[in-house]
Amino acid sequence: MNKKILISLSVIGVVAAIAIGGTIAYFSDTETSTGNTFTAGELDLIVDINGNDQNPLTQTLFDLTDMKPGDKGEVTISLKVDDNPACGRVSIDLTEDKDNSCTEPEVADDPDQCTTPENLGELNDEVNFLIWKDNGGDDEGEEWEPCNNVLDADETPLVSGPLTGGVVYSISDLPVTPDVDCYGIAYCFGTWNLGDMTCDGSAVNNASQSDSFKADLIIEALQKRHQFPNGCPLVGVWSE
Repeated sequence: MNKKILISLSVIGVVAAIAIGGTIAYFSDTETSTGNTFTAGELDLIVDINGNDQNPLTQTLFDLTDMKPGDKGEVTISLKVDDNPACGRVSIDLTEDKDNSCTEPEVADDPDQCTTPENLGELNDEVNFLIWKDNGGDDEGEEWEPCNNVLDADETPLVSGPLTGGVVYSISDLPVTPDVDCYGIAYCFGTWNLGDMTCDGSAVNNASQSDSFKADLIIEALQKRHQFPNGCPLVGVWSE
């Protein structure tokens, strides 16, 4: 019995030695960084029309009737992004395209298309838009004004083309708050003469008589970091 007790005590002693040995360590030190916070940035495109910030954009820019070849018009908006660098692009979503009635002159100039079952019009193909960054200027020596609604000689069109859907255009870098840039958006029922911003309707025939269309102008801001390491796509037709 005594032998068995001694053996048991020996086992207990070994376990105790192991437990004590486990608590012995080399020199060490621990520093803890506390309160780490991760917050997603914001990318919010804000459009200003006539001094009214719109987010989301709900205002119709153009509502036109009785258009004639040579007609033109313009509206100036301002854009800013809150609050990360972004690349801007613009596209047209054609939501309605109608031939409506077929007048006698229209049938003469458009005998094949005017009576098709699709009933698609030609007006949207004849109306050309133009977007430029409006840096302002002076009017015949008068005081300089920002966002003067005019394509001045030192300003370059960013994009232009017919109001036909399916094409996406780049307008390059967008301003980040607190900066803001003005953009002129203009239409011409015909062909633009950019030298003097006149609209030439002489090449438009009767094929678009009585036609109508509706279109959405879509302006997008795309996160620049990680998506475009080489910079925003050049202005013009969007390409990455």
